Amino acid sequence: MKIIPYKEAKDNCLDSFTRQYVFTLLKKSNGNVSLAARLSHLTRAALLKIMRRYAIDGNQFRE
Repeated sequence: MKIIPYKEAKDNCLDSFTRQYVFTLLKKSNGNVSLAARLSHLTRAALLKIMRRYAIDGNQFRE
């Protein structure tokens, strides 16, 4: 069993959580970033910054 450094493990968990959280928000809001931001109590700009960081396109969640 390989043990990775704590920081790397923490970063991996945080990345996974953030990506899943944003995907859930965008699914619930049908890709509406403004609504997703309100649901998460983030500003639209903050949510867009996270989406850019993880290369998440809100349009893929629109029906």
